[in-house]
Amino acid sequence: MLAIARSLEQYETYTITDEEAQSQVVVVPERGGIVTSWSYQNREILYLDTERFKDPNLSVRGGIPILFPICGNLPDDTYTYQGKQYTLKQHGFARNLPWSVTEQGTDEPLSLTLVLNSNDETRAVYPFDFQVAFTYKLQGDTLDIQQRYTNHSQEPMPFSAGFHPYFNAPDKNQLQFEIPAPEYQDRESVMHPFSGTFNMEQDEIDVAFGQLQADSA
Repeated sequence: MLAIARSLEQYETYTITDEEAQSQVVVVPERGGIVTSWSYQNREILYLDTERFKDPNLSVRGGIPILFPICGNLPDDTYTYQGKQYTLKQHGFARNLPWSVTEQGTDEPLSLTLVLNSNDETRAVYPFDFQVAFTYKLQGDTLDIQQRYTNHSQEPMPFSAGFHPYFNAPDKNQLQFEIPAPEYQDRESVMHPFSGTFNMEQDEIDVAFGQLQADSA
């Protein structure tokens, strides 16, 4: 059975279910269009801090937050465009604004399309007219996320976009990473050789990889 169910709990929530494959995705449009859960054969793939998720004044720590129109942060969270200074916080605003559901596809693969349109709030920090559309497609063990960025302004619209997924890792000591880089830099700007693992006794691992080489990403 294939189904998309809408529910009203604290937030309007859409649950996409492929019963035969035992896979399910949960999407919350008003919390930044975020995927909060993705399970396959009764195994949860994502981590979610449920207490932070309940508080609309806090950014979500978990699921798959959407980053737009920047990834990372700017020096002092500011930039200048056409002689005017703007303030734009880390990772942009898409993850904090409500999105709208525009389409539901109940044929295989199941799909749910959400959009974020520019408004007075976004133009105050990012002076462009745009529409961002995401389509989540679930089929078997695969979650496909299709993205479309449309510039409705008269001038070029610089942006960067990305995801900030939180994966559920019951035993972090068993994690191995396949990243095509021989080294990484820690937060103190010290370089370290990389062999696919990290010291998991640290409170936080925040690194930048150097000499990345890959045919695709």
